[in-house]
Amino acid sequence: QGNTRYYWYISYKIITGVNTVIDAVEKSGKTDAKTNQLLGECYFLRAFCHFNLVRLFGKPYSVDPNAPGIILRTNLTDDAKKARSTVKEVYDSVIADSEKAATLMTQPRGVQYASQEAAWSLLARVNLYKEDNAKAIEWSNKVINSGKFTLATKATYPALFANATTASETIFCVAFTTVDDYGKFGSIASMIYSDGN
Repeated sequence: QGNTRYYWYISYKIITGVNTVIDAVEKSGKTDAKTNQLLGECYFLRAFCHFNLVRLFGKPYSVDPNAPGIILRTNLTDDAKKARSTVKEVYDSVIADSEKAATLMTQPRGVQYASQEAAWSLLARVNLYKEDNAKAIEWSNKVINSGKFTLATKATYPALFANATTASETIFCVAFTTVDDYGKFGSIASMIYSDGN
């Protein structure tokens, strides 16, 4: 279960990093568009990590929203030993962070960075998992009506994943560059790599 442990570790490492930036920016009082964009990206990443963690380590919201979820880390002053929040509390925090992120991000920087549309997409997915279909549709429509994305066609779909950063339907992606390539056992998706064994 090394990959699972590492996923937990890296997710909280990201959360601690963005909490450090959020804390510093909010203490600085800066509110220019560039700073707000950075702050919004941090709120998005915190929401994104918490949401993915609770989906992996908690029960589905539709099964039991009051079941133990994960440890919420939304500031730098929490005790090191902290009880797990409920699945509902985690979802509520993800929604609050995503909504805040969407209001702060106004500077497009490419799909390899968080954006307002990425936050709306996350809100659509969170509400879909909550089975709040009306909210899922509302947030999805905001993305669709932004006019920034179009669905891939039968002809363009096969090349979509290899060219995700420039694909017409990519809203947010983790860009993979040669700098990130650590070989077949240390790169993105290496856990599903097969050399035939």
